[in-house]
Amino acid sequence: MAEVERRRFGNLVTKVKDVQSNALYYRRLSWFLFGAEMPMLTGGCFLDDGRLLLSDYNNKKLILFDDSYNYIKHISVDGWPYDVTRGRGEGEIYIVLCKSVILRCHLNDDELIIRDRIRVPDDVRCVSVLDDVIFTGSRSAVSMMTLDGVILEALPKAGGNTYLASSSLHRKFFHKDGDIILCRTLDGNEVFRYEDSHLIDPRGMCLDHDDNLYVCGYKSKNLIKITHDGQRGRVVLNRLHKILRPMAIVYHPTKQQFIVTSYGEDTAFEVYQVSCW
Repeated sequence: MAEVERRRFGNLVTKVKDVQSNALYYRRLSWFLFGAEMPMLTGGCFLDDGRLLLSDYNNKKLILFDDSYNYIKHISVDGWPYDVTRGRGEGEIYIVLCKSVILRCHLNDDELIIRDRIRVPDDVRCVSVLDDVIFTGSRSAVSMMTLDGVILEALPKAGGNTYLASSSLHRKFFHKDGDIILCRTLDGNEVFRYEDSHLIDPRGMCLDHDDNLYVCGYKSKNLIKITHDGQRGRVVLNRLHKILRPMAIVYHPTKQQFIVTSYGEDTAFEVYQVSCW
């Protein structure tokens, strides 16, 4: 790992050089901004306009930030939101509540309008939407379902709750099975399996603009990058800057940036920018 340089740029900003000569910058946001309880930021997505929306499980809220990661507001929800993702239409989002429900909503001028309540198994925690298919992740299975909640196929898996990432570019999706990362076609057929001894207890995962997959290791406390074809992988960060228990990761749709959330730590999330030297 190359030498670490630290600079101040507004809030604390750190530049990290890795062995592939990428530069990663982060911005810390502290938990006390968010609610009465220590927030547990278990999921998130970027909206069409570049703003960031995170799910705060502990405080039963969504948290909205502007495109510079400045706090805007809380949005209360009736339940414990574990994950949130963009839908097909402008302003459409899907929220997983830990009460056997996925909410299909519209975010209009920062007001959350519920359009539909989709019943799902009670252990579903994570969600991704691509075209007219909803992908859900639970402790025991990854499921594909219609937009009105009809299960098309359930694929058994192990290893606790699974995050998901789906690609419109290569028409496939990703999930974990134990400590192994699986890539599947949209109809569920396996494309590849990726296993890395450096990755222990995978949690959040996201795709960059080239469909490379980034995965947080919760117990390994690191960040792994896997090529879109599964042929190569490497440790991007042996450790994050302050976060010890990385939870969710979300890649910006237009910038070379991603955020990593913590599991109830003083640093709520860190923002990294990837730039080539």
